[in-house]
Amino acid sequence: MDVALYSAAQGALMLVPACMHPPQVALRLYGPLAWCAEAHLDAFVDKALRDRIESEIDLHAYALVSLGEARRVLGARHPCFDKRPPAPFTPLGGTS
Repeated sequence: MDVALYSAAQGALMLVPACMHPPQVALRLYGPLAWCAEAHLDAFVDKALRDRIESEIDLHAYALVSLGEARRVLGARHPCFDKRPPAPFTPLGGTS
């Protein structure tokens, strides 16, 4: 599955299927979202994280992720993280 990473002003990070825009409910809950990057969920992402992301996307059309999870999906050295200060955001059910 190809996903797009979006960032909200208060630090929330969310993955959305790359073929979609973030859903209206996400915009209402988290405010304006900025596109950061795209990635492919594949074998390089551990199965538990991939399953959680895919399950949340199936339910809500987006998945909230921590900064650590976003780095695991995109790669820790992805250029989108160069301009992003560390954020204290943790998803509701969350792991980092």
